[in-house]
Amino acid sequence: MPMSKHPNFLLIITDQQRADHLGCYGNSVVQTPNIDGLAAAGSRFDRFYVATPICMPNRATLMTGRMPSLHGARQNGVPLSLRATTFVDVLRAAGYETVLVGKCHLQSINGTPPVIGMPQSNSNRIPPPEHLREAAKSINERDRYDQELPSTWERDPEFEPVCPYYGFNHVEMAIGHGDKAVGHYERWLKARHSKKRLYCTAGLAHENAGRTLSNHFCRGTHHRLLGDIFAFKS
Repeated sequence: MPMSKHPNFLLIITDQQRADHLGCYGNSVVQTPNIDGLAAAGSRFDRFYVATPICMPNRATLMTGRMPSLHGARQNGVPLSLRATTFVDVLRAAGYETVLVGKCHLQSINGTPPVIGMPQSNSNRIPPPEHLREAAKSINERDRYDQELPSTWERDPEFEPVCPYYGFNHVEMAIGHGDKAVGHYERWLKARHSKKRLYCTAGLAHENAGRTLSNHFCRGTHHRLLGDIFAFKS
């Protein structure tokens, strides 16, 4: 297929949102007009199953197409290997411009150091050799698995994730939840609002964050940013 005929893709993920908290699934209280519009113009599924209900492992499954038992991110705090092949890598190799805006959460986002390798072993049992303690040998302790820790961004005001980041050529991160989000989002917010008004304006600022952070990519959109945006442009 000629490159000019390659379609563009936009994958939007709403974080921590049940299906019955959407108008298009029958909720009469929660107002979700933009998602309802997408559902009305496209397909809406009533049976859709995830690999796991836990955030990081399921995001890693979306990125790799593999179950947690294979990609290794079996629990929150266990990062997806930076050496894992993602569908974003495949699109990037095909010539796509790959962009991530919003929450990534393929690495730990709280203050707890990322877990690399097996959990603390039982002292009463004999563990296997060090190189055989994981189902896969793709996690390398020399790789950076602190790139989504708030403390990393706090220590270095100029910190930027190493790209390509799981296949994304460009990332603009919102790390954490709600008004406590840090990363690029916090920098964007602080640059436009005084510290005095930072938290009281966070909700309004968040509504416009999607088109402001990446107006070069999403120019012309007027929809509220509800979650993470993965954009793939040929």
